[in-house]
Amino acid sequence: AAPLTATAGASNSGTGGFTQPVLNTKSDIYNSVQTSDLRNAIKDSAPMKLVMGAVSSTGVQSYTLINASGAPVLDQNGSAVSGTIIQGQSNAIKLSIGYTDNTTTPAGKTAFEVQMTLSGSPLVNDTFSIGLTGAGSSDNRNALAVVGLQTAKTVGVTNGG
Repeated sequence: AAPLTATAGASNSGTGGFTQPVLNTKSDIYNSVQTSDLRNAIKDSAPMKLVMGAVSSTGVQSYTLINASGAPVLDQNGSAVSGTIIQGQSNAIKLSIGYTDNTTTPAGKTAFEVQMTLSGSPLVNDTFSIGLTGAGSSDNRNALAVVGLQTAKTVGVTNGG
């Protein structure tokens, strides 16, 4: 299963839709300390909630990302993670979630990136939760990615193409 899963809030009253979140940040699989650090950062950040704000007269709508305590999730610079979408369109959003990189001395600030798409017309205070995918989940996104390798050019390829 993919590491993160999103769900719509039970009390949502708008028509907002979403795609499942994708973790864009890749760890070096040959560096177990870095991989563990990223895994812990993801685990410590979840669950998070995307809260939709007011809609302007032009259809632009704000959103903020909060943690389980209701505090803003911060990026690596200490700023609250927020942004805007345009209602009625497919909006790709990238959420840069800050954490302390414990693999460097001294420890430094860095971030991992989660991407998802919001669509439709969410209403103010509609929410979309992002959390860890549970054990035994029927999420098959990793299996689908492996199936995609069947037709991918992986031998004799230079510079990714």
